[in-house]
Amino acid sequence: MNPGLHRVTLILLFFLIISNGIISQCSFLTVNAGTNKEICIGQSIQIGGNPSVDNNLFGSTYSITWSPNASISNVYDPNPLVSPLSTTTYTLTVERISAFGTVCIETDDVIVTVNPLPVVSLSNFPDLCLDSSPLNLNQGSPLGGVYSGSGVSNGNFDPLVAGVGSHTINYAYTDLNSCSNSTANTINVNSIPSAVLSPSPDTIVDNYTPTNITWSKCQLFDSVFNFAVVIDYFSTFQNSSSTRYTITFGNGDTIYNAIPDTTYFTTYTNQQNYALSVISEDTLTGCSSVFERNLFWGSNPVLSFPNPGNTQNYCMPSTFSFPIEFFGTNGPNTPGTEYRLIINDGSSDSIFYHPNPASSLMYDTITHIFNTTSCNYSTAINNIV
Repeated sequence: MNPGLHRVTLILLFFLIISNGIISQCSFLTVNAGTNKEICIGQSIQIGGNPSVDNNLFGSTYSITWSPNASISNVYDPNPLVSPLSTTTYTLTVERISAFGTVCIETDDVIVTVNPLPVVSLSNFPDLCLDSSPLNLNQGSPLGGVYSGSGVSNGNFDPLVAGVGSHTINYAYTDLNSCSNSTANTINVNSIPSAVLSPSPDTIVDNYTPTNITWSKCQLFDSVFNFAVVIDYFSTFQNSSSTRYTITFGNGDTIYNAIPDTTYFTTYTNQQNYALSVISEDTLTGCSSVFERNLFWGSNPVLSFPNPGNTQNYCMPSTFSFPIEFFGTNGPNTPGTEYRLIINDGSSDSIFYHPNPASSLMYDTITHIFNTTSCNYSTAINNIV
């Protein structure tokens, strides 16, 4: 038998089987729209399989079309990007034409579920002063989001870090569907008014220095002390016109609505320590500051340290008591007089103040335990001070 004729007979038989319908019209064709997807509204995602069309029919051609044709990058792309605004079913349609003109149509669907973004809100923040404590940020809803912005750290807003002015605070929240949304609000940080109080004139006190916390006036025989202060104008230059100043003299006298660069007077009748202050308050923002100074008015202190007796040749440790007199010919020392006890054995200095009334401290005894020798003195006996 002729080999060429025999080969033609086999090919004709194969085509006859196809044409007689023994093989399905859509045999050797697989259409895969891909697995179902889930996105958040506003997002895009790629659909289709890998591959979307698998055609193994020799000599055939095919075309593809996605529907619906809205919110899709290309309806003829096997793997297009889609960005539906609501849950949508996308259908992939494949039309194949065999070498003999036989038409085959196959379809497959994929569902893209669209989840809404969480509704996020951020309520108004209170206005803060520059020296306010850090504000715990809990104004965002739903709870569990993240705050960010100038001065924000670990869920707190620090006005001192952010500085004076208006600052934007952002709040971002992610729900269980991994959908995120954010919002923002502003927080205002107001400046702190300030003022400096000075004696007027500064020679009214002894050895005045602006940085001194305590002003002193030592007098022996005066029964009254006429004193005056002034708010330094340049210390208030940056304050707003709504700032109010209040001066307190520590003796019950108070000046409300004081005016900078104006002298205000008081009279002291008791020698003692007085606490002076000027309060600066912005009446619009509520921010305020206090400038404080102490005024000591009294006589030069007198202190008597009588001989406690023999203090030599004692074994360590030894306890000694020292009688002290806190008065002179003019009476007891002024209340507020500072006393500093210094012992040269390495122990810490101690400070105390004369009480008010002055007559409550006339005499006292100071007791101290000595555990070391003084001035390197020694005798033939061990452990002698």
